[in-house]
Amino acid sequence: MSGEISIRLAMVEDAADVLEIERACAEAPHWSEGVWAQVISRHTLYGVLPSLHEPQRICFVAEYAEVVVGFVVISILSAHGLGNAVAEMESLAVREDARRRGVGRSLCLQAVLWARTMGAVSMQLEVRSASVAALDLYRSLGFAEQGRRKGYYTEPKDDAVLMDMLLTPKYA
Repeated sequence: MSGEISIRLAMVEDAADVLEIERACAEAPHWSEGVWAQVISRHTLYGVLPSLHEPQRICFVAEYAEVVVGFVVISILSAHGLGNAVAEMESLAVREDARRRGVGRSLCLQAVLWARTMGAVSMQLEVRSASVAALDLYRSLGFAEQGRRKGYYTEPKDDAVLMDMLLTPKYA
């Protein structure tokens, strides 16, 4: 891949591509088509339709040569007052043939930007301990390990590494 990767809000038309990438990535959480439809269909031209009962959640896709090559889902978990929101990077996946080319980094940076815009002061994520490339990426962005959940993942069995980072102007 040589050329520019673009990041944009996922649209309903992207659902099949997102689902295909998710299914092909063993490390990604595998959500039902209904969950994906809910996440993506909530998008508007202005971001996300607000809900009083659910976290705000958004999905961005990465495109290269007009082909969706990755996605990230982020949610705002809590907002106990202005400037106290916590964001979670719920899912990040990149097509195998597009990995190690900056797609994941671009998606993470977009996630950080959106979370900061939504008032989040920190971002959390969990990742398989065996996902060395993902751990290296997250550490390079400023995420730090906060703990582990032993045997959290199955098929194959693996620990979950809990990471977080403060959202500072560094990535503005």
